Amino acid sequence: MAKKSLAGWLWALLGIVGAAMAQLPQPPEKQPAGEPRRQWWEILPPAPISGTLEATRLSTPERQGEFPALACDARGDLWAAWVEWTGRSDRLLVSSSAKGWKELQGMAEGSPDLSSPTLVRSGEEIWAFWSAQVQGNWDIYGRRVHPSPTPIERLTEHPAPDFNTVAVADGQGRITVVWQSFREGNGDVFLRQRVGGVWRSPIRVSPSEANDWEPSAAVDGMGTVHIVWDTYETGDYNVCLRSFDGERLGPVRWVTSSPRAEFHASVACDAQGRVWVAWDEAEENWGKDFSSGSRVSAPGSRGLHASRTLGLRVWAQGRWWEPKHPIRDILVGQMGRFAELPQLIADEKGQMWLLFRHWSGHNPTEIFEFFVTTLTSEGWALPWRLANSTGRNTQRGALAVGPQGRVWVAYASDGRGPGVSHPSAEEALKYNVYLAQLPEGRGEQGGLVPVEVSEPQGRFVAKPRYRTTLGGRTFYLLYGDLHRHTDIRGHNGVDGSIEDTYRYALDPAQLDFVATTDHNQVEAGRWADGLRDYSWWWTQKAADMMHHPPRFLTLYGYEHSLGTPSGHRNVFFHRRGGGLRIADRRLEQDNLPPRLWEWLRGQIGLGFRVVDIPHTFAERTQPRALWDWPNPVQEPLLEIYQGARSSYEAAGLPEGLRRGRSQLETGPHFAQDALRQGRKYGFIASSDHGSTHNSYACVYVDDLSREALMEGFLARRTFAASDDILLDARMNGHWMGEAFRLAEPPRLEVFVRANNTILRVDVVRNGEHIYTLEPKRQECRFLYTDNQPLRGESWYYVRIVQEDVENPQGDPEMAWGSPFFVTFGE
Repeated sequence: MAKKSLAGWLWALLGIVGAAMAQLPQPPEKQPAGEPRRQWWEILPPAPISGTLEATRLSTPERQGEFPALACDARGDLWAAWVEWTGRSDRLLVSSSAKGWKELQGMAEGSPDLSSPTLVRSGEEIWAFWSAQVQGNWDIYGRRVHPSPTPIERLTEHPAPDFNTVAVADGQGRITVVWQSFREGNGDVFLRQRVGGVWRSPIRVSPSEANDWEPSAAVDGMGTVHIVWDTYETGDYNVCLRSFDGERLGPVRWVTSSPRAEFHASVACDAQGRVWVAWDEAEENWGKDFSSGSRVSAPGSRGLHASRTLGLRVWAQGRWWEPKHPIRDILVGQMGRFAELPQLIADEKGQMWLLFRHWSGHNPTEIFEFFVTTLTSEGWALPWRLANSTGRNTQRGALAVGPQGRVWVAYASDGRGPGVSHPSAEEALKYNVYLAQLPEGRGEQGGLVPVEVSEPQGRFVAKPRYRTTLGGRTFYLLYGDLHRHTDIRGHNGVDGSIEDTYRYALDPAQLDFVATTDHNQVEAGRWADGLRDYSWWWTQKAADMMHHPPRFLTLYGYEHSLGTPSGHRNVFFHRRGGGLRIADRRLEQDNLPPRLWEWLRGQIGLGFRVVDIPHTFAERTQPRALWDWPNPVQEPLLEIYQGARSSYEAAGLPEGLRRGRSQLETGPHFAQDALRQGRKYGFIASSDHGSTHNSYACVYVDDLSREALMEGFLARRTFAASDDILLDARMNGHWMGEAFRLAEPPRLEVFVRANNTILRVDVVRNGEHIYTLEPKRQECRFLYTDNQPLRGESWYYVRIVQEDVENPQGDPEMAWGSPFFVTFGE
């Protein structure tokens, strides 16, 4: 047997340790009765690592700097670019190692929003490309930055958002820019190539009619561009590869085909022309039915961020291969629960390196860090941590091969960690851009084994949008979610990132609108997780990037979590720039609803359309709401149900007429209590933490715009549902939520369409059941006339109970129509 070097024995030992630790059990879903509940990070140990790689700060510490790009020029000098937020707008800065990183050049000044910058070397030149929102439209722009800057060129002009920009160049002077665009209401991948100094026409790369996401590109030694992305074409996320030789596109090749969610792909080419593809994976049925409150889920579904692991395949010799030593050998302990967002690069010796993100802590807020590993002949090296890389989940690094053929990585961090505080209640920690050099590779190539990738079986089917008329006006029924948290306030990692929240809304849930609602400051700045200036800017920027009417609408929102008697409420704006109300819920006066409403009226005075919506108002585990004050026009709705916990219709409802188990047993905190006190509220449902595909805010609108959405909320033209049930209810020519007078008996017209058997439909008047129908089918229409109406004001609403086939012995699926407020005989 040949002798191994000391280094070789060390690589082998680390591989043995990793393989052994891979046998550690994952945290149990249920813990033994009588034992104190432990979180998963208390059960799993930290993963073993090789050490920490130090880094140099590049950006100005007094400003927010993020979204880095990196390239190396022909002389061996490194170039870095990043987006700096000035407090009012973004600008793109570029700097170089040739001048010791001391000189900053502005490449895109004064743009309200910038995203996804990328740098690429083409011969003697360095080019920058980025996405910018100008006059409400996200487009791709670019310019040469070295040896001397050229005028900015606009690469796209379509009114749909163009973003997620990447660029590569070959040895023949051709630059290929690849991006994602929501054209024709559908997310697709496009490319545009610059040849001989001239930009050719854009080419659509992804052919599917489902959404295609987050492209990555690499170019081989022959000049062929290899593009990967993930698609929802199969009804779950799978990764695709397609090549472009400068003239024509090759076939689409499936990189993955399992029912798990496989997304966030990266591609790199080695010196042998092999195409390496990495991705991360989540559970089967990602984004499908999951309600912790009702203890029900589709098989495998555990919300948007229950776990992540990495996968990797290689295209060579006309087939797929996998490393002989799987990457999961080293993803052990806590890293076996969360390893995600991989990025690949080969160094000059041909050794493959992989950068990824890992959840590493929950105090004082969610902490994710960058780690890097490399594939050797003995397997994957234990990862190195990158110093100063703490931050939120969805942050990408920028990789480049620099001087002496070693890999460099640029990344951003806000320095979060134990004992680190934000400057103030309004001001967030500053993200700074750092640069680290990776260890020198040994030029090793890990072995590969062949693998078969079958054709995926599923297919995405888009749902039609319901349309109806009333009073000569056409209305569209939109389904949405007005209560979703992200990695800004991830609650121990379980909530998805902002980007994945929008993926969920568009694909598994097929929503028409969504608002992310992370918490803002309600403890006078002492809360580490709360929204501050920069995170609120990023939240609003992301909402604009994903907004593409008429298919999909976004709103700007946050959660304002006060104590009793206000309780928790979500606040929404129809346009950018709404304020963050700073409060201290330890002070009695700050918890009074009229104080919040006064502040909201101030926002209305500034030209904003504003809505706030109370939730968990009758929840045992949350502050309760009281209804002692007439609700103003800007508080028209109640979140009567959320999948994370329970429904809050009325106290004392039996099983079969409620969802969840965490409601209070008595009032006066429920929705019916508010109505009995003369308050006029409509109903919606939304998710809150973790829950997916199980809470719907449903609204009828007369136009597919943000303004029409807010008008529908303010008019209470809404209903709440735990499934995408269709409810169309009118009374004497009026919509749900309306207040009106009648001289004749109230006549209710109801149409219901459900996904499964409708068990019963109730008509509720002033809290009493006055009519019940048991259709025992999936669709029903009926007329009901209240021939014994009560004089004066009454409120009526429709409640639907549908069979839950995933949990037939548990809570049924339900829907609640907003009340009709009827004054009869006066």
